[in-house]
Amino acid sequence: MPRLNLFPYWIAAVVMLVYVAYRAWNLSFTHDEALSYTIVLGDTVRGASANHHYLNTWSMAFFHRFLGNSELSLRMGSVLAFVVYAWATVSLLGRSASGWVRLVGFALLMLNPFVLDFFSLARGYSFAMAGMMAALWSLVRAIEGRDFQSPLWLAAAVAFGALGVLGNLALLNFYLPLLAVVFFTGLMKYRNFSITTMLSGLVSLVWLPFFLKFILNESFRLKERGELYHGGNTGLFHDTVRSLAECSLYLESDGFSVETLAIAFCVLFVVVVVVAIWHTLEQQQWTALGAVGVVLGLTILSIAVQHVVLNTLLPTNRMVAYLLPLLGFGTVLWLDAWSRSTNLWTAPQIGPVVVSLLLTVLAATHFTQTANTTFCYMWHFDKNTKTFMDRLPAIRVEHLGGKNITLATHALFEPAANYYKDIRHYDWLETIPKDGVRDKIKDVYYTLEDDFPSIPGGDVRKVDRFDDTHSGVWVRWLK
Repeated sequence: MPRLNLFPYWIAAVVMLVYVAYRAWNLSFTHDEALSYTIVLGDTVRGASANHHYLNTWSMAFFHRFLGNSELSLRMGSVLAFVVYAWATVSLLGRSASGWVRLVGFALLMLNPFVLDFFSLARGYSFAMAGMMAALWSLVRAIEGRDFQSPLWLAAAVAFGALGVLGNLALLNFYLPLLAVVFFTGLMKYRNFSITTMLSGLVSLVWLPFFLKFILNESFRLKERGELYHGGNTGLFHDTVRSLAECSLYLESDGFSVETLAIAFCVLFVVVVVVAIWHTLEQQQWTALGAVGVVLGLTILSIAVQHVVLNTLLPTNRMVAYLLPLLGFGTVLWLDAWSRSTNLWTAPQIGPVVVSLLLTVLAATHFTQTANTTFCYMWHFDKNTKTFMDRLPAIRVEHLGGKNITLATHALFEPAANYYKDIRHYDWLETIPKDGVRDKIKDVYYTLEDDFPSIPGGDVRKVDRFDDTHSGVWVRWLK
């Protein structure tokens, strides 16, 4: 395929990179990011918690040392992870001869607002999704590439997947199925071992057992410490699928209910997995669609088995954000295989065009309605924390005579507020307490409207409000 065919997609990917980077610069720092920042500053207790997403914390520490403590600096690792994610996405699109499939692939994989959020935040989910996408693309290249290159791509799939797990341990439910498929692919393709095959396998075997031991030990350590407390216990559909649907809607219904979108996800999952198995049997060989379909099916099975066998909570929202690009990757391979097929059972060729067009319009329309540079979905409550902390010096001068002041915030706002106190060098402000505003006699309060009754009595007046987060600022009046 001529390289020119992908030029518009590379340009579009650069535009998305600018969007992601601008948001990383502009968005208020969030609760969980600020907790990770305390690890960078040496908080060993927090470093032993589930908030320590290894690659994310390490990248924050690296860029903190060389570029400083600004939001963009601390989020730079996630922005660079988007480059890897975009490379894998556009490379996948280049595999298809159908312009419609390339279009829907870009829409599904690059325009999901919930997925994009994490590439603008200092969270490990960005590294997890980037590593997963690179691993999937490497697997496809291994299956469809030349014999002497394929072992190297298989080794790359294993390595990229491991980096994703270092981004977030929840990706282990994807990584173990990926390893099984990589091993099976190696057996199918390389019964007669070449030097390249043996060296690639040897390199992986040198580090992989130690890596798996470390990751599994860390996972069980967090479980024993009670750190894995996020999730649900109702059912896979309600907790995992439905939460992904709710997050993907991103506060915009588009005429779809959460239940409808969750059912649509399930239907798409079944179609991709069933067609992947059918396609493999029809081709009588191990195909890219078959391999990714098996990984997708085993990933969901792994989540269910872990819940039953290890009695862990079912993962929700950000913990399974990686399932969205995984399902999108499989959908692109399915539509591409459909567009290439001439068999009668696949229906007329208009089928993949109609499905691609429908999904593209839905994804693109939803993105135009949700794209923003001011907030992220999971930590929407912190949308105005940066704005408030930037206004605080003026509040101090106007209402409190410029004296040294004290501040109490809602517990949700405290980590980010203390982060801004640190980087803005507010030496006139005492450290903000962690446990909310209840029973705190302070000069200024920044909390939710519903939490106002918790503020101790006295002459307290509202001086600012943020309607979009239902929060406000109150000052204890000078006598």
